[in-house]
Amino acid sequence: PTDQAQIAAMMASIKGALIAWDPVAQKEVWRVEHPYFWNAGILATGGGLVFQGAAQGELSAFMDATGAK
Repeated sequence: PTDQAQIAAMMASIKGALIAWDPVAQKEVWRVEHPYFWNAGILATGGGLVFQGAAQGELSAFMDATGAK
């Protein structure tokens, strides 16, 4: 789109998320919403932590069972 209002509406609708998925139950366990869709990779540890970098320049750690930051 070339109209500024359409561009703003489109950008507002494009979001990202980190989703923990249970492959056995075939369902989402938890989700962390991000304001942007281009976020960094993920590192899961054997100690129960999940790390992810976000587009706005922060590195976050989440509990693997609950998604708590």
